[in-house]
Amino acid sequence: MAINERQLTLYNYLLAQKGWVNRKKILMDLQHIYEFVDTGNLYNNSAAVLLTKDLHTLNNSSDVRKLIIHNSRYGVKIADEHEASLYLNKSLAESLKKLQQYHFLHDKLIKDGQDMPFAT
Repeated sequence: MAINERQLTLYNYLLAQKGWVNRKKILMDLQHIYEFVDTGNLYNNSAAVLLTKDLHTLNNSSDVRKLIIHNSRYGVKIADEHEASLYLNKSLAESLKKLQQYHFLHDKLIKDGQDMPFAT
């Protein structure tokens, strides 16, 4: 997935940061590209939604070689090797739990005669 100029600016900004940076600071520092207006509530702010979308796009892009971690408690940062490993392990554990749930529900449906290999 290709990244646009705004996302590249965000990525370069994050590379220059040391440690966690909260979303509001990012939006204030990059106000010229996100057109951020502080209304006091980031959850209903279009610039904050766009920032989150850009973070997901950067993580899903093969052009970006670093993993960006973000959460509501700490903010955003480029993951170091240890954090990237923890993130991948957590993601794998979540995927395995979903797969277990799928198999449980599938077995349940088979026992009841409602077997549908793939729900539409």
